[in-house]
Amino acid sequence: MVKRIIWSKSALKSKKEIFDYWNEENGNKKYSIELNNEFNRIIDLLLLFPELGRIVENFEARYLVKHDYIIFYKLNNSSESLTN
Repeated sequence: MVKRIIWSKSALKSKKEIFDYWNEENGNKKYSIELNNEFNRIIDLLLLFPELGRIVENFEARYLVKHDYIIFYKLNNSSESLTN
């Protein structure tokens, strides 16, 4: 079982840019909050089932698709963590 998630700086930046885009596009934060909640549900699933995502060929990573977004992650077996 995975114990924690470690977000990369680029993943956090991308997530912020996505939310900023939708905040401006919609004029409020409602959709960004819903989208963040959906991302968090996916992360919760990955904590329980870390091999749920599809394998990226020739790279030590996996991915899941949610709406128009692809969530890439890799398992770090030495510390039982996921890196996004």
